[in-house]
Amino acid sequence: MVLWGKFVVLCIYSATYVDRCRSRKAQLFEAVIHRKDLLLNICSGCVLLFWEGELLLNLFKKWAQREYPLVQRLLALIPAGVLFVFVFPFILVKVAPALDEKLGFNPIQYGGPILLIGGILILIGLIYAMWSISVQIFRASGTPLPIMATQKLLISGPFRQCRNPMTFGTILFYLGISIIIGSISAIAFVLLFSCLLILYLKFVEERELEARFGEEYIQYKAETPFLIPRVFSKSS
Repeated sequence: MVLWGKFVVLCIYSATYVDRCRSRKAQLFEAVIHRKDLLLNICSGCVLLFWEGELLLNLFKKWAQREYPLVQRLLALIPAGVLFVFVFPFILVKVAPALDEKLGFNPIQYGGPILLIGGILILIGLIYAMWSISVQIFRASGTPLPIMATQKLLISGPFRQCRNPMTFGTILFYLGISIIIGSISAIAFVLLFSCLLILYLKFVEERELEARFGEEYIQYKAETPFLIPRVFSKSS
């Protein structure tokens, strides 16, 4: 497990390669690599990744300059769909309960109403996630992937209700699955994943959108909730 932590940090280290031999940040990466604590390895790597956010911003702005044909955008979503729709749920359903058993956690026993709530969360999550993706593909000539970014600022559809409806839907989807299977490890995984995703949105994506769209995004940001949808719009 320690090796996995080192692998994560090494990937981040390689992705942020710019004059690292002369950089004080590089020394911090080297120090992290020699730590033997898995959680510290991963968390430190994520913090340093956000520290190098300017590199990501420049990379994202470069990617956003190109518009891809519809067929290429749809094909690019296939591996991402496999990851988020099949691999992550598999981890929650199969791996997390096994981890609970190894750690000595008993499954959480829920009654019918709680299971119903889990099912509703899954349904709402799927609606918001799929709705957001379709709007990005067909209205903004882009995808949720930074390498094929939207070509215009989206402020309609689900993006009228909140700035990150796909993230909102994804979190609800995974949380609903975790509630239904009653796994403590699954719920913890979803909470950790949500925190990292929100950090990415705040420290990287919002800065990139502000750099690309300027005052238009700043105004949209001031008027629209970050994550929780405002279903009923304010009366004009």
